[in-house]
Amino acid sequence: MTQITGTPVTYNREATLVVFESNPMPEFGRPEPLITRVKFQDDGGGTRMTLSRPYPAASRGTAQAGWSNSLDKLKALLPEAAEKGR
Repeated sequence: MTQITGTPVTYNREATLVVFESNPMPEFGRPEPLITRVKFQDDGGGTRMTLSRPYPAASRGTAQAGWSNSLDKLKALLPEAAEKGR
């Protein structure tokens, strides 16, 4: 399981934008913290989620694949959570 660590910058229950900062990970070549922005918008009866995070060009493909995999897992859980009233 992947765990996001860092400091939440902006969040509330009615949020349309969530911003968080991840801790530096110099052992992975990332000596500075990264800011991630997740924006939620109404989209024809559903919700569009836009994720923005800066990545070096060399790691964008891997990052995109990782986020896509994580979001696919989240999408699979959403119907189950809705049935349970979460």
